[in-house]
Amino acid sequence: MRTIRTKIYYFDELSEEDKQVAIKQIRNSYYEYNDFSEWAIDDCGLLEPPHKELEDLFGQTYDFPLIKNNRKVFFSSGRNRYIDISKAMEITNHSQFLEWLGVNFEIEFSSILSNS
Repeated sequence: MRTIRTKIYYFDELSEEDKQVAIKQIRNSYYEYNDFSEWAIDDCGLLEPPHKELEDLFGQTYDFPLIKNNRKVFFSSGRNRYIDISKAMEITNHSQFLEWLGVNFEIEFSSILSNS
């Protein structure tokens, strides 16, 4: 019998160069072909703020994920092709999302609402 030891790192602990290598290896393992639509779908998940940042701001009970990846991306065909990710992401808690952005809802929007 032999023992195999493995070190596990969080993505944030990697150097910038190692992060790019890790991303490339994962993409290659998932997509052994050049399916850019799949890459776009998965990249929407990269927009989720770091766990530590949200935990520091809201404590351990924040709504996870704050930005949910619905894996819905629309690819148009034809002459003016584009990728539409408007339905790919869903904000799960709007007040926490605005607070994470640094927007004070009461101050920023109360004047807008009172003027309408």
